[in-house]
Amino acid sequence: MATAVRYSLIQRDVIGTLFAQVDLDQTDGETARPSGGSDPWADVSRVNVLLLGSDAGDDRIGVRTDSMMIASIEPRTGQTILFSFPRNLQNVPFPVSNPLSKIYPKGYTCGSECLLNAVWHEAEVNHPELFKGTKQPGLTTLKGVLQEISGLHIDYTTIVDLKGFEALVNAMGGVVINVKEKLPIGGHLNAAGNIYGVDSWIQPGVQLLDGFHALWYARSRITSDDFGRMRRQRCLVGKLIGQVNVGTMLSKYPALAQVAKDNVQTDIPPTDLPAWAELVTRVKGATISSLAFTPDNINPASPSFVAIRRMIREAIDPSLVVPPSTTSKPSTTTKTPTKKPTPTSTKTPSTTTTTSTPPPSAPVDLEEAC
Repeated sequence: MATAVRYSLIQRDVIGTLFAQVDLDQTDGETARPSGGSDPWADVSRVNVLLLGSDAGDDRIGVRTDSMMIASIEPRTGQTILFSFPRNLQNVPFPVSNPLSKIYPKGYTCGSECLLNAVWHEAEVNHPELFKGTKQPGLTTLKGVLQEISGLHIDYTTIVDLKGFEALVNAMGGVVINVKEKLPIGGHLNAAGNIYGVDSWIQPGVQLLDGFHALWYARSRITSDDFGRMRRQRCLVGKLIGQVNVGTMLSKYPALAQVAKDNVQTDIPPTDLPAWAELVTRVKGATISSLAFTPDNINPASPSFVAIRRMIREAIDPSLVVPPSTTSKPSTTTKTPTKKPTPTSTKTPSTTTTTSTPPPSAPVDLEEAC
């Protein structure tokens, strides 16, 4: 009984803070909401959740979004696609309803300073005068920009402070990851491109990472680049979802609740939590695939947002993919008489190997990122 009372008090405290922090200052009739009945998601064809990793800190003015993904979920089956957007994406479009669209009518164009991960800061710190009466201009603006980029309606948003991510992983008991490469913890590159100041290394191999090492697994980049880091972040999200266990979560509920209260924000209504628990179970039992926008399929410095939206539509509905043309051009060569083979000539059968590697514009199973 004492434990039940304790959990009830914790839950009331968490709901009063966790679900009251995100206010996007906009509601519309498009947001996918579960309903009553035996299947709360029966009438929802798709739900899109914006997942943001924030590196806000006491020593930094404003927020920089270190990780930006949209999880697009088919509720009936739990099949999920993670769309991952690079933080260095340039020329991103502002919605016409956003005041910044008047300052940047042709997109967020000012060179390497105007990157996707600076959008929040641009609205909230550089131009607060444009957003009087808006509670969270940075978040509202970033959500609008990502809707413009993706062509998707974002139903919900969840933000994790990366400082608290370490505590979250620890509260879950760690995360099992197959580390593919040796990764430095800390360190810098000098002018000659040599690494110095590394505190320690995460070694390759399958291992249980605690919060500290999981955070560095997700953020380390001096031996790779932003896109390698994006791959590891997608892997980490998939592994954390896959390792969710109801019994374990209940046993660790007080610690998880405290971490969530301090470091997680979301606009999912508290009344919908039972339906979301069911949806997470479906996602855990289904395939999670990912489509990352990298130099393999876009030019981050001058991206085609038409192409990005097309890739997203085709990932969600593969029937929209136009197969490559197999029509051959008519031959213009003249036919020459066929020579008889010499007695010593032998015809060896040709062997062809086919690969099932998907094109970079197609989603892949998230396991491939790991």
